[in-house]
Amino acid sequence: MSNSVLQTFLKEEANEYVRKQLLRSISDCLEGTMKVMRTFDFNIYTVTIDCESKTVTIEDELTADSSGEQRVDIEDFAKALWSEP
Repeated sequence: MSNSVLQTFLKEEANEYVRKQLLRSISDCLEGTMKVMRTFDFNIYTVTIDCESKTVTIEDELTADSSGEQRVDIEDFAKALWSEP
């Protein structure tokens, strides 16, 4: 997973503001106050939180093929947001 879309997103785009936004939405999703999909469009990446399937999809908008997309479990994504600097 050294060159994963998730790790690249965390390194290149997930500043403190982005992390707080995403963690707040994940919290709402896991607590049941948000029951739909929520999409965040950042500079290079689009992040979609799917409360129904409990997954997060990270898409690199500059990569045209499927190698620029990664789907992860919502709890794993939250852990990654907390653990990365």
